[in-house]
Amino acid sequence: MQIRLTVLAPRSGHPTRACDVLVTAPAGTALATVASGLAAAVAGSGADIGASGSGSSGKAGGAAGAAGGPVVLYAGTDRLDPQRAAVGEPPLIDGAVLSLGAP
Repeated sequence: MQIRLTVLAPRSGHPTRACDVLVTAPAGTALATVASGLAAAVAGSGADIGASGSGSSGKAGGAAGAAGGPVVLYAGTDRLDPQRAAVGEPPLIDGAVLSLGAP
């Protein structure tokens, strides 16, 4: 399945940067599988992120961020559990807006 997500970069005194990402993964794929790809997309530019790591922005495997720490994603004010949140299930549905690092 494919879903489009908007990922907001962390706010650090700068205007919030948004990145639209196309995620291609089987329904029910754990967020942990694509979390690092989402973080990489925000760090770079928009990209297609696949569960197999075939995205044009780099690998999408694992939940480690560019600095090696865990990728923390929020849907609104709710912190997402990377093992329980699944692609295609609320809130990870087409058109969702996620925040990286803080709500």
